Amino acid sequence: MQKQIPKTDDKREASLTTAKNRKDGALPADNPFSVANSAALDMHEPLFRAKRNNVSKAEEASHDLVKLLEAAFIRGTNIASHSLQIVNFMIINGKPSWTISSRTFYGLPLGGKLPPMTSHREIIQALTNFIKGETDHIADGGIALKDITKADAEAVLAEINALLQLLADSKEAIVEANKELAAERTEVDALIPLLWSDIEHKAQALTTGARHEYGILWGMQFKNTKGIGIANISVEDEDTHEKLAGIDVRLGSINGKEGTKIVTNLHGEGILESHNLKDTFIVATNISYVTSARPTKLIAGEELTIVIKLKKKDLES
Repeated sequence: MQKQIPKTDDKREASLTTAKNRKDGALPADNPFSVANSAALDMHEPLFRAKRNNVSKAEEASHDLVKLLEAAFIRGTNIASHSLQIVNFMIINGKPSWTISSRTFYGLPLGGKLPPMTSHREIIQALTNFIKGETDHIADGGIALKDITKADAEAVLAEINALLQLLADSKEAIVEANKELAAERTEVDALIPLLWSDIEHKAQALTTGARHEYGILWGMQFKNTKGIGIANISVEDEDTHEKLAGIDVRLGSINGKEGTKIVTNLHGEGILESHNLKDTFIVATNISYVTSARPTKLIAGEELTIVIKLKKKDLES
């Protein structure tokens, strides 16, 4: 099994929530997390869920507005289409004050063909043309239509314009919510490895299987791997036995640059995982310490525990 840092928000949340629930129900002595990491977990686990929820709410609100807008556009299409058909009917039937030239008031060609209304822009234009047509026709001495009125068109057009503005605002709200989530995601992505480092440190004395089980209980996530060997590395000062953080550790030839690389965490620990199952070296380097290179051979499906002791450089030499 190989640990797998979560790359989706669902997995991030699952890892954090598992860790927090486990911590909240554990005795202080059983909590593997440092004071700082425990505090960070208490803050970021609910905050990450809240930011995700804000995005979901913003998207849901926008989706609801889309449905309302589509319904308004259907009503607008019906009003525009039927009203312009009535205009043609009044002209064709020679109703008083209605002539062929009256079509120009409504943006219609003299032949009376209705405009296309297949897009939102075309529907808005047709409604606008009808409203303007009624205004001009009445100003020219004509009689207002009664079956579908100018007020009907104005009402649905006002609704459409209001919904369009609300929808635009909702899109901005989604963008803002996603920005806040992205910022919180960055914090979470930095916190999870720290939490997992604490878990690994607490479980270092357990057997391989027990370490995996302990890790899962505290929110670590793993994936099945084939043909991979694992080395649990611990680096310490040869004289003081202080655990050394920030040590570069590489699996490969002594003088090369190739191979899997890690940097030890705050506990002086790290995990090397590699498909390289040949005889090779684990090389540990740091500007303040003499380079260490020790022969090793990883075994597929197994974990090795390797303690590296580094000698501090003689600054006077």
